[in-house]
Amino acid sequence: DTEYTRQADRLYQIFRRFVLSYMDCYYPTAKDVAADQELQYFFIQFLRQTELSVGHMGLDPSTIQDPNIIRDFYADAMANFMWVVSAGHEQCGNISPYVQDASFCAFKW
Repeated sequence: DTEYTRQADRLYQIFRRFVLSYMDCYYPTAKDVAADQELQYFFIQFLRQTELSVGHMGLDPSTIQDPNIIRDFYADAMANFMWVVSAGHEQCGNISPYVQDASFCAFKW
C-alpha cells in the first residue's frame, strides 16, 4: 500500500462512478445494458483486437448471463481505458523531469 496506489485507486473509482452515471443516462437498468447488441459487439471486437494482452483471460461479455455483472464489466472496462490513457500515461510516459534536468539520467553523450 503506497500513496501512489491509493491515489490511483481513488482516480479509478472516480472514473468508474462517472462511467456508471453516464451509462445511467442511456441505460436506465442493467437489463438495458445487457440487451444492447452493439455494445456487446464493441467489447467482443475490443477483446479480439487485444488478444495478446487480454485474450487469454477468456472474457466474452456475450456469455455472461447476469445483467448486473455485464453492466459492471462494461463500466470497469471503460474506467480502465480512461485511467490508462490519462493517469497511466502520465505515470509511465512523462518525460518532463528529464527535460528539466537530465544530469541525473544515464545518458551517453
